Amino acid sequence: MSELLAMLTGGAPPMSGDMIRSTSKAKITPGDVAACMTAVDRHTYLYALAKFCLDTSGWNELKLHAIHEAREFNWSGRDDERHVVELLAMVALHNSLAPNKCKSCKGTGVVDQTQQCMKCQGTGNARMSDYLLSTLIDAGRWRTKKVWMLRYKLLCSQYQAREDEINVAIHRGLRD
Repeated sequence: MSELLAMLTGGAPPMSGDMIRSTSKAKITPGDVAACMTAVDRHTYLYALAKFCLDTSGWNELKLHAIHEAREFNWSGRDDERHVVELLAMVALHNSLAPNKCKSCKGTGVVDQTQQCMKCQGTGNARMSDYLLSTLIDAGRWRTKKVWMLRYKLLCSQYQAREDEINVAIHRGLRD
């Protein structure tokens, strides 16, 4: 998927179907990939550009969408924690765009070439610690562990759902 979205960057050459494990011999053009992306909403489109094309031109709009989405949950809390929702949205967005790699398996998800990494459960991504999250969002460790970590995981799962939506849109668009 990432190699297809990379075609949206400037100067990308057309790809043949055999380069991406396809049965088609026709060339896939950047226009084909862009047409597939019309099936997703603006937030998902900007997320795809930022993650897979490394395009930062829509970064400010993407941040606004992330903050708006986090605010829609109406997480009411103490008055001194209102800024935490915005920080939490930014941390979830940044971590989903560029996740930290697991140190045990070096980001592969496999240890000793056969066993699944127990530390990251095979994802290859490092887990966000309570201490690190509390530092990033400027909240207490106990409150972060009991309240904000669950909300952080919810926001991260929404970005995983966006990646699935992008994958489905590209597969459906190129199938036609």
